[in-house]
Amino acid sequence: ADLVIETDTNLIRSLVLERQLPAGPAKLMLTHVGNAVKDPSAYTAEGHIRAGAPVHYATHLRARRAMLFEQLKEIANGQ
Repeated sequence: ADLVIETDTNLIRSLVLERQLPAGPAKLMLTHVGNAVKDPSAYTAEGHIRAGAPVHYATHLRARRAMLFEQLKEIANGQ
């Protein structure tokens, strides 16, 4: 991994990851292209799930735990 960070701002300018795979070398390059101000509502769970899906906040511990166990069970069963 190669990381380029601005020393005065600690801003990550770029990241390059290289890995040798059976099919040959693989390289992933990420470059910072700028900052944008987004509406805080863009970061709500509801904006990233299908309409009508339940959202289990930290205050709903039982529902979150049940959902986690269901997902782990699906993973264990190869679904």
